[in-house]
Amino acid sequence: MIKLILSFVICAFVGLNVHAQMNKIQPPKDAKNYVEVDDDDHDFGQIQYGKGVSYTVHIQNIGKDTLTLSNVQVSCGCTVPTWKRGPYAPRDTFSIQVAFNGYSEGKFNKTLTLLFNNDIVKILRFEGDGIKNFKPSTSVNNDDNDEDEGSTSAIQRVEVLKYM
Repeated sequence: MIKLILSFVICAFVGLNVHAQMNKIQPPKDAKNYVEVDDDDHDFGQIQYGKGVSYTVHIQNIGKDTLTLSNVQVSCGCTVPTWKRGPYAPRDTFSIQVAFNGYSEGKFNKTLTLLFNNDIVKILRFEGDGIKNFKPSTSVNNDDNDEDEGSTSAIQRVEVLKYM
């Protein structure tokens, strides 16, 4: 009788163990079939150390289903994203403002991970070079130069509080 009970317990344990191994966690879905991003690898170029910079990423839902942006994770506290959860219907366009406080001397590479419903993940990257003795380049405006005197840089510079 004891052998019968012991055999039953062993079979039950083996059966549960096999069932647990069959329930594998699925990897996240690549966002390329669901969202289109206009600037997923932004380069700030040279920036003044300690002076905040920002840029805006425009994203379009190219999938067939409604998306909800559940979270935006950043690689460090020096990056602050401003975003809205959604929902975003197919063909809707939305944006994320990405601000970097500029407190990085030398070359830097940062990431943002966009987490959507249905395990959809998109990674954004930005880079630059923080210079302590930064001297902005000046361009000479002459007749051969197509730039207007009043033109502004494509990079909007903003002050962001230094996070500790």
